[in-house]
Amino acid sequence: MITRDAWGIPQVSAGSVLEVAREQGRVTARDRGWQARGRAAPGRGHLRRGLRRVRP
Repeated sequence: MITRDAWGIPQVSAGSVLEVAREQGRVTARDRGWQARGRAAPGRGHLRRGLRRVRP
């Protein structure tokens, strides 16, 4: 089972070492996918889409 704490850190628990390894792989893949999309956005000119305008 995967849960995330208040800071977004994944906590993985399972019944066996194999299940923990599988769940850790899923968490890593999900987080790396987000990171890859975030780094590619500026290159495609889509960075502004994810940012909100900050007013003083």
